[in-house]
Amino acid sequence: MDTNTKIKLISIVILGSIFILSVVAFTNINYNAPSNLEQEYETILYIEDLKISKISERIFINGTSDWVDLKNEGNCTGQGTYSDPYVIKDLVINGFYIGTCIWIENSDVYFKIENCTVYNAENYGIYLNNVSNGHLVNNTFSSNIAEGISLYRSHNNTILETNINNNYEGIRLYDSNNNNISGNHLTNNYAVGIGNSNSNNTIVIGNTVDYNSIGIDLWKSNNTLVSGNIMNECGLRIFGNIELLSSNNIDTTNIVNGKQLYYYTNEIGLKSNNFTNGGQVILVNCNDSSISDLDVSLSTRGISLYYCNKNNISGNIANNNIYGISLEYCNNITISGNIANDNFWNGIDLVGSNNNAITGNRVDRNSVGIGLWTSNNTLVTGNIGSNNLYYGIWLDMSNNNTITGNTASSNTIGILLERSNNNEITGNTLIGNNECFSEFDSEGNNFDNNNCGETSVINGYDLVYLLGTTCFVSIAFLKRIKKPKNRKNLLFRDLTSSFITEKDYNYF
Repeated sequence: MDTNTKIKLISIVILGSIFILSVVAFTNINYNAPSNLEQEYETILYIEDLKISKISERIFINGTSDWVDLKNEGNCTGQGTYSDPYVIKDLVINGFYIGTCIWIENSDVYFKIENCTVYNAENYGIYLNNVSNGHLVNNTFSSNIAEGISLYRSHNNTILETNINNNYEGIRLYDSNNNNISGNHLTNNYAVGIGNSNSNNTIVIGNTVDYNSIGIDLWKSNNTLVSGNIMNECGLRIFGNIELLSSNNIDTTNIVNGKQLYYYTNEIGLKSNNFTNGGQVILVNCNDSSISDLDVSLSTRGISLYYCNKNNISGNIANNNIYGISLEYCNNITISGNIANDNFWNGIDLVGSNNNAITGNRVDRNSVGIGLWTSNNTLVTGNIGSNNLYYGIWLDMSNNNTITGNTASSNTIGILLERSNNNEITGNTLIGNNECFSEFDSEGNNFDNNNCGETSVINGYDLVYLLGTTCFVSIAFLKRIKKPKNRKNLLFRDLTSSFITEKDYNYF
């Protein structure tokens, strides 16, 4: 039997085994998963347990006159004053995936929505547009396609002691100031638990945020108080200029996976004792500091630095995040000896950061092992990045970098350069990739002495790549059947958020 025939037979046996195991796993998962009927029955039981509630149509209120009409129809009580607010209470509203369940706009009267269950909206469970003096307390918002609760240009409202689960986002504030979000429980929302966009003076206290992709999201928001929140398998994500990020008050009473969230601004010389039992670390404008020997897995962005200089990140574990370790607008940072595996996007990610060193890290099974975007003059050496979905190492609009002595194997492309010039790509081991290295819209790059190896093929396909792809597709298929608690394992490339693009902010 010749060598090619042996290779084909071995390949057929391996692929057949993968197929059989996939069928077995699929059968077991379907056998144990509850049916849609069972889930609906559980939902009905939960609603009945609230109390005997009135089934309601969707509610639309525009201005004070609509509140008066709602009261005259017997659908709310009160006078709309501070001491006697309008009260909507004890309703169950099924949106049947049409429109929004409760829509209130152009209202400044005092009102309370209490002990209502709102679910299955096509858009929002409740939407407040140009609304103030609202009080949402002890409600349930679930299974809404957009946000459970959405506020737009709405100020001085309170969201209290409410269950918000299985929406695209739990709570999102847009251009809304002086709101209070306290004591809520947000679980299994697809993208974000609590989101604060262009919104100032927000209070976020004492919430429990479980199994969202991002626990609490602060996007270009000023003077946000974040205290006493508990986040499990998710964490805090921030974006903004140095002034906005430094204005936030985020203390160590916030807990990520049973450990402390550390958010430092404008500090110098932080050491290990400043990060004791750290579950997530965020530094803003901090210099000459060292972050080492932490496990910051399952925390959205394990370690993230913004506008920092001359820091050292070493010996940490940052697995199963959106990004493992990330720098934005940071210079002269050393990232060495860390493990950043199984992150949804990049294991190590640099944006607008120059003169850094990334050495001796392990970055496996991410979308991208190491990514540089608009980042220059960085040394990337001695790292190992295998089985990443796309690229072992990726440079985009990044110039004059040295990529040497790395191992990037069994990725789709070992090293990819896009719009990146005058980089040195030398002495790397790039075996088992579908494509060894590639460049687009780039010039002046030097590729020298890289080992691309030789691999066997089946009908023109690389054997290692074919097997790896088959395994990945099988695993991804099974994960879609049995939804993991770790939301970051899901595919978010179909996000429809209108206020962001990937590299405008890196939404995930």
